[in-house]
Amino acid sequence: MSTQITSHNTSTRVAFVGAGPGDPGLLTVRAREYLAAADVVILDSYHLAEQIEPFTKAEVAFVDGAATGTGKLMNANSRSKLLLKTVAKYPNSCLVVRLMDGDPSAFSGLSAEALACSQSGVPFDIVPGVSTAWSVPAYAGVPLSGKGIGELHMINASTGKVDWSRSVADEVTVVVLGGATDLGRAVQGLLAAGRSAETPVSLTEHGTMITQRTDVTTLGQAASFLERMDHNEDSVLVVGAQVGLRDELSWYESKPMFGWRVLVPRTKDQAAPMVDQIASHGATASVVPTISVEPRARRRRWTRPFVVWSRVGMSGSASPASTPFARCVKSLTSGVGRSLVLWTKDRCGRRCDRERPERLGTERRLGA
Repeated sequence: MSTQITSHNTSTRVAFVGAGPGDPGLLTVRAREYLAAADVVILDSYHLAEQIEPFTKAEVAFVDGAATGTGKLMNANSRSKLLLKTVAKYPNSCLVVRLMDGDPSAFSGLSAEALACSQSGVPFDIVPGVSTAWSVPAYAGVPLSGKGIGELHMINASTGKVDWSRSVADEVTVVVLGGATDLGRAVQGLLAAGRSAETPVSLTEHGTMITQRTDVTTLGQAASFLERMDHNEDSVLVVGAQVGLRDELSWYESKPMFGWRVLVPRTKDQAAPMVDQIASHGATASVVPTISVEPRARRRRWTRPFVVWSRVGMSGSASPASTPFARCVKSLTSGVGRSLVLWTKDRCGRRCDRERPERLGTERRLGA
């Protein structure tokens, strides 16, 4: 049974909370409880504040833990100083959530920051999270263990001190986390240590998000893929025979509406069923309350909901499921670019089969 997050003393305390690999849906129940009670949230990646905001109080303060005011990237020591400075800044009985990417105990600065709290007499809790190292390969359809796999090596490529000779055997699956440059060194290190250039490799960017992209190649050809990847984000490289199962086990990137962002112009209370249906097709919904519920006498005759569809970072066409909702999308996406607006007289279901929605410009309907 979950317990309520309450303050048992008068001192400000810290909670090191795992944010998971990126998808807000992978936040644990405990993590959401801490976020709901937080007075301050310090983020590894400040751009995630918008995703986390729905789980926090309206008056919560977000603090950038990625870079200094001058734009210089922080290391573990500078983040520790920022954490203690934040604790000292806020009054007693506050809760400071230190939200850490993935799982705090794996490939993070938890040890340095927790030690800083301990040595300064600041009480703290640790909330484990879903690790990027195994969750992203799962979303890519690459199981990390199986028949004939005797060892699993998880490596943080940014350390630069790795004995790659321990990972050259065919029965070893290697998972490497890091940026493009770090992953490039890992590939060269494995090849130099004697791992076969024909070993299957998967490279996943933006794991668990609607912009996720997975490329499959061989260890010998991986360098060319690394040159094209997003150098501002860490990615996950998997090396081993298990990568060969992706053709049969890819489930996330093959969803019928994967890569779409859907704008739902309803109140939050009304939007929940639509948001759940959109998510089940692999898309992400953003609720924008552009419609107000008024007494009948004040309603305008022309008020109808609209939906803005925007496909992000995708090529080719989707294969929507055979539902009224999806058939409406299929009828309008043929030969259309990556964004369009759907006008309906009803909830994208009953009328979509009988009446073709009018195709209109996005800016016009948004009132821009």
